[in-house]
Amino acid sequence: MEFKLTVHQCICSENISLFFLQLLQQNLEANFYSGHFSWDEVSPNDAAALLKKFIRELPAPLLTPEYLNTFSAVRGQQTT
Repeated sequence: MEFKLTVHQCICSENISLFFLQLLQQNLEANFYSGHFSWDEVSPNDAAALLKKFIRELPAPLLTPEYLNTFSAVRGQQTT
């Protein structure tokens, strides 16, 4: 499936952007594991939109209040 527009270019209508993002997500889900999905055809803005959509739709938050202090503590540590 080839896309001529990007989410960034679809500023004329939020509905068009959401529709395009859903098409891109369906294409990714259908073709990723078979190796027929090319990230070369996806703009950085579209990839970021897909990632944000994925994170928003997670059943539980990635960073819960329970682990917030631990996350803050290790954030400043250097890795070796």
